[in-house]
Amino acid sequence: NLLRMEGRAGIASAEAEIAKIDRELDTLLNLILKGGAADAINAKMVLLEQRKKELALFLAEAEEPPPLLHPSMALQYRKRVQQLYEALQDEEEEKRIEAADILRSLVDQIVLTPVDGKMEIDVQGDLAGILTIATQTQNPAAGKAAGSQLKMVAGAGFEPAAFRL
Repeated sequence: NLLRMEGRAGIASAEAEIAKIDRELDTLLNLILKGGAADAINAKMVLLEQRKKELALFLAEAEEPPPLLHPSMALQYRKRVQQLYEALQDEEEEKRIEAADILRSLVDQIVLTPVDGKMEIDVQGDLAGILTIATQTQNPAAGKAAGSQLKMVAGAGFEPAAFRL
């Protein structure tokens, strides 16, 4: 959560500075209209406009950090994973369907990519984030966004899971 708050703080700071620059530009424009020293005011306005462009570029390139995690979120996911485990242990078709539903609630998308004769598995969604937290990793794998943090590689003979998703 601390890393996410720090990322959001930079964006909020840039947005606040742009609002301040807009107010200063309005004030300077009013001074010019009232007959102030146009050359000195114009030079200040040019500097403010340049800074505003820098900040706008920063905001355009900045990625909005993912939302903060609620403190009880880990307990909620522990409960879901326990339910998934129990459902997978059962032989009944109804429990298998329940397991698929639980898995769907944890995973948004699974991307399979062939890499050097092997299959790379990219898990995207809540499960990836929780697994990262569980392993106490702070950085996303391979530079991906925070929602896509788990990668696995399957060797020859990889087959899809036996139960329906």
